[in-house]
Amino acid sequence: MKLLVTLACVLALGTAPAYAQNNAAQARILHSWLDAFQGIRSISSRTRVTIPVSTNLKAVEGFVAHSNVWVDGRKYRAENKNPATDVELPAMIHAYNGRDYQTLIAGSSSTLYISKKAKAHEPSPYLGGFPLIMLFDFALAKGDAKTLETLQTPSTWDYLSKRIKDFKPSTRNGKAGYLMVVAPFVHSSSSLGVTTVFVDGKTLLPTYVEQVTNLAGKGGVIRYEVVKTIPVQLPSLQVLPSSLVLKILQGQELIQKGSFEIETLKVNEPIPSQIFTIPKSQATKVRTDEDEERAIKALQKQQAANKAKAERAKAAKAKATKEQR
Repeated sequence: MKLLVTLACVLALGTAPAYAQNNAAQARILHSWLDAFQGIRSISSRTRVTIPVSTNLKAVEGFVAHSNVWVDGRKYRAENKNPATDVELPAMIHAYNGRDYQTLIAGSSSTLYISKKAKAHEPSPYLGGFPLIMLFDFALAKGDAKTLETLQTPSTWDYLSKRIKDFKPSTRNGKAGYLMVVAPFVHSSSSLGVTTVFVDGKTLLPTYVEQVTNLAGKGGVIRYEVVKTIPVQLPSLQVLPSSLVLKILQGQELIQKGSFEIETLKVNEPIPSQIFTIPKSQATKVRTDEDEERAIKALQKQQAANKAKAERAKAAKAKATKEQR
């Protein structure tokens, strides 16, 4: 059953989520985000990721890669192309075809891991090269999967509404909009603190996100800024980010800067189902849950044998010492 419900209907039924009880502008924005994400049935993108490796941020050379992402419902495939060349096998692929979770780690001896169980991927199953998820990371609670599915869930936005500690009209770079201040997670051990978000009043897209953080015990901020947008046809949102700049600062010092440029973006277009299955022929080794279980049992058996051997040696030494007395 489609979860998309208009705010007016929700209010009429008297079962409005928490954000609908706040001021009208805030409710309209939060609902528009839920509305837009629920309108995405499938999405695919190719993003150029550039992260300078020089500490002075002036070097031309840096980590450059292409991040390709396909999402169709709960199915997904994400791959990071090897930064050395764009024609070689991707350095890493994560995929889920509705049955198996797959991870391919490429190299001189590539291994394909196939599992029925979801595993925690960092920073997300999409390998961190998906600007749309990065921009809306502030909406996700600690422990949430950083996926499109999570952002399509009403409870995600309901919980966000409870963390909004300030919301008011504002301007940024000459554009009118709204300033949203989001409190950190309750009982969170995360290093992230308060998050400040500027929402463009015309497009309703968050175009600036600043998260207070505690990097290596030092105060700092992580900033995401939308530089360009691309037109789309979605409920409530008519644009999505196409160019995103990331900056990490400690105090006033810029310690890292990166850019994410979407080269192609397709929304609600058919994606071939075979995309979500990694062929075993691409790997030199294939490991399954059964292989992992056997490996764990073999390790436990070896550890038990080593422990027994150590205990026998200890007992023999104690006996020899006693006899010498």
